Amino acid sequence: SNSAPALYEADGRVHLPSWDDPVYADTLMSICRDLDIGLIVPTSDQELPWLVPLADALRANGVVVLLPSLSALNLCRDKLAFISFCREHGFSVPETYEYATEPTVFPVFVRPRMGQGGLGAIRVDTSALLQAMRLQDRDLLVQEFINDVEYSIDLLMDIQGVRALQAVARRRLRVHGGEAQVSRIERLDELTN
Repeated sequence: SNSAPALYEADGRVHLPSWDDPVYADTLMSICRDLDIGLIVPTSDQELPWLVPLADALRANGVVVLLPSLSALNLCRDKLAFISFCREHGFSVPETYEYATEPTVFPVFVRPRMGQGGLGAIRVDTSALLQAMRLQDRDLLVQEFINDVEYSIDLLMDIQGVRALQAVARRRLRVHGGEAQVSRIERLDELTN
């Protein structure tokens, strides 16, 4: 995108096709080879599933890609599994309703169980609408609705993926299709620590 801020700070720039374009992998490999690129730092959750299968081929060509393991990526994409993980590790999570459980308080927050970011997330105000949605998709995640500020935490790990190097809290101001379009970095030690 021509609106990507990094384009105007980088030493050079190249536009790639979208990661779901059939020529994405070949184009990325060619660019890395032609420009002698040695490190790729993904900046979007949406590109991770497309990069994981390419990581070995890129590594074989001398390119390191900062990626989570496939198991960590799958855990984060499965929101129900991630909620279970958070509970097991003592993190609080919103009240989550099983498929057969009817929430007693509306509105609720509904989103697909699988996927990244907030893509497909919606506030549902009535039981009738929730029941209709559940008839269409039995794999919806239904949670209590929390009307508050939303943050995402960007975490940079070392190359081995063992040690956290830096965390940045971003307040999500405008979101489209699950991706933050406008955000503001805020210093919030309780989130980044």
